[in-house]
Amino acid sequence: MNYLCFADMICLSPETNHIEIFKYLVMTLYLN
Repeated sequence: MNYLCFADMICLSPETNHIEIFKYLVMTLYLN
């Protein structure tokens, strides 16, 4: 599969901007 799947079933396609992925990961870390 060419998708990056994180917790809460949030899946991002390979075309997704890496900055968006980074921001999601940072938000997850801060909220947890």
